[in-house]
Amino acid sequence: MGTRLEYVSSFFRALANANGCDHPINYTREDVVARVRDLTGTDLRDGILAMAAAQLAISNDSGLMHVAAALGTPTMGIFGPTSPYHWAPLNPLAATVQTRTVVPCQPCHRPICTMNDHRCMREIPASDVVDIAQRVLAEARIGAR
Repeated sequence: MGTRLEYVSSFFRALANANGCDHPINYTREDVVARVRDLTGTDLRDGILAMAAAQLAISNDSGLMHVAAALGTPTMGIFGPTSPYHWAPLNPLAATVQTRTVVPCQPCHRPICTMNDHRCMREIPASDVVDIAQRVLAEARIGAR
């Protein structure tokens, strides 16, 4: 995987396939931008409102991930350089994902990769994110009954 947009595109393809989409999905940059809300750099109030309104929050280990969990929004945290053991969202409707590959520098807790490859994030398959996201949503639906 290369850029963040390429990863998000692969995530959408995996999600479509997991939901029975029977035709090939090829998302362009514009498709991805239209479907994803990047809340970095926006007003914190907007981020909090978005987390409260979301059916599912999928986030890297960040403040907004913890806000979503605190609000009771089903939450999935994607962990690369940080440890879900220490920083997982505290919400019964929360889950985490991280690479299954052994990355010797993980967790480094650094905002910038000193190895210059971000393997700890790049090697998380989009299909794992989709599987866990679907599980969290299913558990949320069962809990809502």
